[in-house]
Amino acid sequence: MQDIVNFLGPFFEVTEVLGSSEYATFSYMIPSILGLMEKLDCSMKYSDELDYVNFETTDLVFDDNVEFVMHKKRMKNALYNALLHYWDLSDNELFLACLLDPRFKKLRFATSTQQLQAKAAL
Repeated sequence: MQDIVNFLGPFFEVTEVLGSSEYATFSYMIPSILGLMEKLDCSMKYSDELDYVNFETTDLVFDDNVEFVMHKKRMKNALYNALLHYWDLSDNELFLACLLDPRFKKLRFATSTQQLQAKAAL
């Protein structure tokens, strides 16, 4: 159970920060989303490496360690892909909002390419 709490903890923290903010602006959202993606630390290449679990048999279904490790990989992949799907981080306007916000203007959370593109767009 503690593994699940640790795994989903960053999502709880981001939800708390964005939910408690009177105005959840892009300048707050983008560093949070990028932070979640970094914490997930997975990429599209892992999707082919996942083994299929057949829940019709009892071979791996009741092995808690194997089950959790496999489900954790699947959850990471699914959450990472969902973030990619809903957040187009190639849009320079999102980083412009951060660049213009004094709290995030140094864009420390962005890649050097994203920083340069945002500054060029300004």
